[in-house]
Amino acid sequence: MLQRIAEDNGYCSLFYFHVDMSEDELKEMSERLFADESYGNIYRIKGFVPAKPGNTNNIQTEELTGNAVDSASQPETSLSDAAFIQINATREQVEITHTDNGQEVIIVIGEHLDNARIEEYIRSCSHEKDITAGQSDHSHAHAKPLT
Repeated sequence: MLQRIAEDNGYCSLFYFHVDMSEDELKEMSERLFADESYGNIYRIKGFVPAKPGNTNNIQTEELTGNAVDSASQPETSLSDAAFIQINATREQVEITHTDNGQEVIIVIGEHLDNARIEEYIRSCSHEKDITAGQSDHSHAHAKPLT
């Protein structure tokens, strides 16, 4: 027989729906969240915002050093036709692309995240202030034999 023990390791995903930012604002937001440890230990920021006139530019994939990264997997959608701006960011790289498929959501993944501070910051960056926030905790079950 096994005894299951769930441990809270602080790992979670924070969700923010209806965020409205430009490409430059997405990049700046992600860089600040990664740089400031008071937000928590952030592993990844990903999601989609609507591509509106004035929200897009020629940013595609950049390392935080500012060097362009060749990405063959980037969609072929042109800036004027794209429905969404997509972000997929880690501490080492911020990738911003354009796509027709997506859902208006920004997801912040990490450990020991300060939900209130992150939500306040994202809300302050967004042109749309009526943001819906949510959280998903990820706990891991470990099996331990009974003695």
